Amino acid sequence: MDERMRLRVEGLVSLGKQPKGGSLPEQLVENVKVGLYQADDLDEMNAFRSNLTQVMLVFYREVKKRDPDAALWLLRSYQEDHPDVPGSNLFNKVMSLLEASYNAQKTAQAALKGQGNRELIFMTAKECYRAGAGFLSTLMGWMYPLFQVWEGQTPEWKALKWPDAKKVDEFERISKGRDGIFFMLTPLVNKHLRNAIAHGDIQLDAENAKVLYSNQIEGQVVHSEMDLMEFVGMGTYLFSRLPAIYLGVLSTILIFESGSIEEKLSR
Repeated sequence: MDERMRLRVEGLVSLGKQPKGGSLPEQLVENVKVGLYQADDLDEMNAFRSNLTQVMLVFYREVKKRDPDAALWLLRSYQEDHPDVPGSNLFNKVMSLLEASYNAQKTAQAALKGQGNRELIFMTAKECYRAGAGFLSTLMGWMYPLFQVWEGQTPEWKALKWPDAKKVDEFERISKGRDGIFFMLTPLVNKHLRNAIAHGDIQLDAENAKVLYSNQIEGQVVHSEMDLMEFVGMGTYLFSRLPAIYLGVLSTILIFESGSIEEKLSR
């Protein structure tokens, strides 16, 4: 992980508490800026950043209206386990994705210079996809009970104990998938590809630049394939953008809430 990213991650470890000097950490402001826009990225990705950030902030605001204590878990979950679910915090998931993204991007850059090979590109992209799907499914596990609060229901924190596949499926159901406000998130996890990676049923056809994977579906083995560059785009490009957006959302909330939220978070 590069030094700038390390500082931005550390800026959230304190959960935005005011330093003795009284000003907010500069890292939080940097998180917001980077989460919203990158000058050297595609316009479509910058639009994705902006839209997802706005949706997450609206989501937090609406949940907070109904249950402020529940809404705070969107922030606490970054580094704090739910009392009933040890190991449920997102910090290690974020760190794993950041490390996997860094390695995958270095490999991709080497490939563009003619210094890489397809096997290495495949392996680093696969690890990035694994880490990205793990982060996203854990985040969805946290957002499921918060979505219940938004709809006036009692939050079921047992969602944090569900397997990753169920977290994704249930969040997609409650948020209405592609027809809901989180329509940008639900298509990111290819369920069959995720399962194939988890079970080791995936391999590279280096000669033809194809990724081959298989799944057990309704008692039958189903074989699928994907172009290597499409796989790299999903595993390296898309998932590598998620941590910056996520950190930017948390930092935005902390900046807005500064002055009253610190005491609640430290209870």
